[in-house]
Amino acid sequence: MGTYLTELLNDTYGIETIHHEGVYDLVDGKLDRSMAYELAEPQIQKILAENPSIEVVIDLHRDGVAEGTGGRDQGEAYGSDHVLQRA
Repeated sequence: MGTYLTELLNDTYGIETIHHEGVYDLVDGKLDRSMAYELAEPQIQKILAENPSIEVVIDLHRDGVAEGTGGRDQGEAYGSDHVLQRA
């Protein structure tokens, strides 16, 4: 999904996009999401420092849509992704 979104933004809309594929929810080879944001923050801060023109960060989740999360739009399920706009 991330590759598709990157291509769509770059090629269709002309929005220069960086696709970071870091994995921050595996600890000692086991799935553990409890510290994912804390583990990701240093790398994301580095990317932002190296690319000060970045205005928006999209946190695209790889996990599925669990019951009771996300939502529906015209019958299509969507996940609980996050879009963060830098001030």
